[in-house]
Amino acid sequence: MENIAFFTSIIIIAFGVLQIILFFKVWGMTNDVRKIKNKTVNSFNEAHKQIILGNKDKAFEIYQRLYVEELIKISELKLDFEENYPKLVERYKYELSKLGEGYSIDFSEYNEIHKIRRITD
Repeated sequence: MENIAFFTSIIIIAFGVLQIILFFKVWGMTNDVRKIKNKTVNSFNEAHKQIILGNKDKAFEIYQRLYVEELIKISELKLDFEENYPKLVERYKYELSKLGEGYSIDFSEYNEIHKIRRITD
């Protein structure tokens, strides 16, 4: 009987230590999620700020990065791509029009899902 109580207490202590470790890991992950959220959500805002400051090249780089990220995301499912790609192109044409002439993305280069999957797979 004494052995069972000792074994049970060891297991309880081990689970307690694991819960403490898990708590700190989850806490650290919430900070990572906040950083990722701020990076993606505010990216259009950051591009707009760069345009206002006169840094059109920097804004164009931000738009290119966001376009590629969204392109890869919608290319994961064929139906999503066919439905959402035209909307994506219109959105980025509008955003790029804020930069003026000389800033454009070649949307026809990756207008079909197999062109993207050839690179990402």
